[in-house]
Amino acid sequence: VALLLVFRSNIAYHTYWAGRGNIGKVVYCNINISRITASYLNLRGDKKIPEPGMMAARAEMTKTIFRLTNLLFLVAKDTLGNDGELFRTCTPDNKPLWVTQEELRILQSTSCRHVVVGQWITMCLNSCRVYLNFEEEIFFSCDTLVQQAVLAISDANSGKIILMPLPFVQLLNIGLLSSFTYMPFTFVFDYGWFTIVVVLVLGVAFYGTNAVSGEISDPFGDDDNDF
Repeated sequence: VALLLVFRSNIAYHTYWAGRGNIGKVVYCNINISRITASYLNLRGDKKIPEPGMMAARAEMTKTIFRLTNLLFLVAKDTLGNDGELFRTCTPDNKPLWVTQEELRILQSTSCRHVVVGQWITMCLNSCRVYLNFEEEIFFSCDTLVQQAVLAISDANSGKIILMPLPFVQLLNIGLLSSFTYMPFTFVFDYGWFTIVVVLVLGVAFYGTNAVSGEISDPFGDDDNDF
């Protein structure tokens, strides 16, 4: 029973922190894409847009990239949580801030939504490179961040299935129940009435560890400690 409990705890702990690392990477990449875009979107040099439209083009493209990076995080939340919140809240009467109706229609027709949004971000960055004199080196840096964010979401999504096999979980629960059913009869000859305290402490420790393992085994579920 103890070996099964340790086995389940290790799997749950690894899954939880792997999910935490992936979410942290998505946030890090989104923040840096937005920061680099706002800082290095250079409108000087060879201008392929007439001067009166340069500032408007810069503002519009920066706004679009900011919107898409926020959309990428919302799509990640929707993909990992499997709750469909993004599509329930985005209705013609309730116009969303981070996605257009056309983009929403495209996202509803595909399962790899984070990949599609990542492609949109890269297309916007490439437009900045072509039309707004966005330095090529900076473009490739941002594109690498986009790839890392998309890959992190994919890793987190695939990591949801790394759970302890059901037969082992059932065997652990049956083992715990059997052990604590017969444990008092084993300790009563040595500890007398103090057996109640011993069994209570051990029960809280074993069942508590098992409960914590179940709580964090799926970091993108609906439990209180999930992301």
